[in-house]
This record gives sequence, C-alpha cells and structure tokens, in this order.
Amino acid sequence: MSELIAATPVSKTHYLFSKWLVSVIILTAIMAVMITISVLMQLYFGESYAINLWQIIWPQMVFVLPLLLAIASIALFFETVPWLRGRLGNVAYFFIWVTTLVKLVASGSGISVIHTKIQQDIATLHPETALNSSISIGTSLS
Repeated sequence: MSELIAATPVSKTHYLFSKWLVSVIILTAIMAVMITISVLMQLYFGESYAINLWQIIWPQMVFVLPLLLAIASIALFFETVPWLRGRLGNVAYFFIWVTTLVKLVASGSGISVIHTKIQQDIATLHPETALNSSISIGTSLS
C-alpha cells in the first residue's frame, strides 16, 4: 500500500485528511449500526412500537459524534508520531482513555448528569428500586 501512495502525487495534508475522514466514516458506520440495533431492540422487546428516530439519533449526534471526531483525530496523531505507532502508543492510549473515563464520570460532566437522570427515571417507573443507586448492564450472579 505504501508503494501505491508513494507513486501517487498526493500532499501530506490531503493524505492525513483522507486517513482522518476514513476513520470518521468507519466510526460513524459503527454509530449507525448502534442506532439501528437500538430501534430493533425497542421493537423486539415491545417497549413501544412508535419509533421516533429523532429522539434516538439526537443524543448520538450530541454526545457520540463529537467523541468520534476526537477519537479519529487522536488516532491520526498516534499514527503520525513515530514513537507512538507501536506498543508504547497502545499502552499510552489505554491509560489516557482510562484516566479520561474516570475523570468524566467522577466530575460534574454530562455523563454524571445523565446517570443521575437515569436513576431518577428508574426510581419513578419502578419505586422498588429507589433504594438501589447502582446501574448495571447485564445480570448479577449473586
């Protein structure tokens, strides 16, 4: 692949923008699959057969799309800096990701506000869960 790119007259800026755009397209396709699956799950579990696509797509556009753009940019940065291309970059990216995730959840960010709102909505719909403030994905084996 590098021989083909080396033989083609393309500027570094155009090449880097193309790599970033491909990453954005791939991540956006993943987001589209996630939206489609959420609609199918809503239909399958019979929560409501009235699908309002805007209510499903809008949170993805507000919360997920900016993160996708940032992730594509960070991935491009890690690919262009020589010492971040290999294992060191993978380890650095992992620790940056974990640190960022912990700080987002622990701070007064939008994620904690959403988490609190979800807890309130669940307590309203199911009063028996009002004393339990944890949210889990999946089942508990206890």
